[in-house]
Parts: sequence; C-alpha cells; structure tokens
Amino acid sequence: MNRASSFILSFSLVTACQSDDSDDLAVETSESGDGDGDPSGDGDGDPSGDGDGDPSGDGDGDPSGDGDGDGDGDGDPGVSYSAEASLGSPGFASRIQIRRYDVVNDTCAVLSVITPENRGDWDFNVAMPGGWAIEWLRLRPGADCPATPSPSAETGTGTIEFVTFDAVGFPCELNLDASFDVSTDPPSTVSFVTSGLLVDGVECTP
Repeated sequence: MNRASSFILSFSLVTACQSDDSDDLAVETSESGDGDGDPSGDGDGDPSGDGDGDPSGDGDGDPSGDGDGDGDGDGDPGVSYSAEASLGSPGFASRIQIRRYDVVNDTCAVLSVITPENRGDWDFNVAMPGGWAIEWLRLRPGADCPATPSPSAETGTGTIEFVTFDAVGFPCELNLDASFDVSTDPPSTVSFVTSGLLVDGVECTP
C-alpha cells in the first residue's frame, strides 16, 4: 500500500468514528428544544414528564409542589380554609370564624375565636395573641357547612398567629397549627394547619 492509499484509509476510519459518536449524542439529548432537561417536551421543567407544571415531580397536578394536591401545603388533600370577621361595636365582642372544609370526609369544622378573651367559653390550650381566646369549635356534617346542631370540642392544643393587621389592629392574616378533640362517637380529632389565611370582612391594605 502506497502513502496516498494509507492516508485515504485513515481519513475514512476517522470520519466513520465521528459519525457513530454523533448518532449516540443525538439519542441521549432531548430533541424537544424547550431546554428544561425533560425529554417529554412538555416544558414544565420536570424531568418526570408528568406534565403538571410542578418541577418537584410529585405528580399531584398542583404546581405549588407541596404534594397534597390542593395547594395549601397542609398535607391534607381535599381540605381548604376560609376566615370571616364579625366586628362588634365598641364595648361588644368581635369574632373571627375559621372554617375547615373537608370534601373527602364530607365535614366542615367551624372554629370561633373571640375578643375580649374573657368571653371565651373554655380554657383551650391554644396559644394566641393577647386579648383573644377560643370561643368554640363545632364539627358539622357536610362540606358545605350547614348550620345544624353538631358535636363540639372542649379541648385543643397548638398555636394561632396573627400575621398582619388593619389600621385599628384587627388581624388580616392568620397562621394556624392547632388540633382539637371533638365529642363525636367515637371521639375524633380535627387539625387546623394552614398559613397566610386571609380574613374576609376586614379593611386591609395590600
């Protein structure tokens, strides 16, 4: 074999090896073009390819990534909360009613907190800001919260925090982490676990 033939053969072998390497690289790289590392091409940044928009890959359909499926982060799928103020005239009591809607168990727990604190009915072991107390808790049948006679709680533990306030010091936003023993048959426990719960009926600035 002369020198020219040897050069042509060597060049052909190098070209063939480069072609094989390129094919392997094409197989290993996502061709979707969305740049998120997810070969499914759904563009949500989640390599699992479940398409729920949640990079955590928990697959619950909730892009917040808290994994409970409803976005409030309390670990209870199907549970949501609301809070509403009832402002009393000067010298009279004011209240906040906090509702826990549970569509899975078809119940609604209503927790009433009151100021002044001496209007509270029981000595719940729930830490609250000064001047406030637990008034009562009732567990109603039906997630739509019907106003029917319902089992109540007389004991509870945990904390309720006021995060922000209106111009006169009434709470606008709550954090709750508390559990209550309810006199159902058999007895049951209801937990209120949520943060950043806004209070309706209060004039609060963003």
